[in-house]
Amino acid sequence: MEQDFLSILNELGLTQADAAKFLSVDVRTIRRWVEDSSEITGPAKQALLAWQRLHRLYVPWRPEGIDIIKSHEKISQSNRIVSRTSNPA
Repeated sequence: MEQDFLSILNELGLTQADAAKFLSVDVRTIRRWVEDSSEITGPAKQALLAWQRLHRLYVPWRPEGIDIIKSHEKISQSNRIVSRTSNPA
């Protein structure tokens, strides 16, 4: 990674625990990446770079005060309800 992993986390205002949650990895993995940014996997690297670009454009990307897992479950449930009402059997 061109930029140090820890400096990206700092720029985004993420703790290591936040980053682990957002990237769906263990905190130990984040610690390893802090030590050696070259170990960051492709999808995680792309997510971080995308968040960084959005942050620099002042586009909200971080779900402040929202539990990501619960929000995803609510969206999935809403989509199922819409699907049933849109396509009555």
